[in-house]
Amino acid sequence: MAPDYPGGPAGENSVVGMIDGHVAAATDSEGRERTFLLTKVDGNGLQWKDPATGQPRKAPTPILSHEFRQDADGRIELLGPAKVLLTNGPHHDGLIEGQFVVHENGQSYLIYSAGFFGNSQYRTYIAKLDLLSNSVRDERILIDSHSSALGGQWNGPGHPAFVRVGEGLHAMSLHVWRNGTEYSQYGD
Repeated sequence: MAPDYPGGPAGENSVVGMIDGHVAAATDSEGRERTFLLTKVDGNGLQWKDPATGQPRKAPTPILSHEFRQDADGRIELLGPAKVLLTNGPHHDGLIEGQFVVHENGQSYLIYSAGFFGNSQYRTYIAKLDLLSNSVRDERILIDSHSSALGGQWNGPGHPAFVRVGEGLHAMSLHVWRNGTEYSQYGD
């Protein structure tokens, strides 16, 4: 993930966790439903200064897709290696996380958050998703602290979850905190 990471308190081979698990399904061309576990590699915890430039560095935070099946006895079998579905880019301010998949009108959408939650720059993106080809495209911001839906009262909308409440209509839950308050104390 970060081959030039020099080590640190965790040592040379630090353990990087997987968080933000989400299960999504897709139907292949033969009509079989295939199931995928999406996780975020928690790489934003690996930070260091580049020895050559002295500039701060962070490990990437990819979202992985891992196909699996659950046997009748409840055991889960992973089918092949995990694939990188999306990796944070410069416009993500250092990390992506909180992925969720919504299916609507034959299209799957990946919704995920990016940036630092501790300021008003944290935001949530939406992109078209094809789990079978492991592709994400047409990414755009879905909601941020400046979105009119928040009425100028909330910061840091992210880590979304959706519940379908009608044809083409989903309720979205996410974490935010009120403008003028400290996010670590008043985040909801």
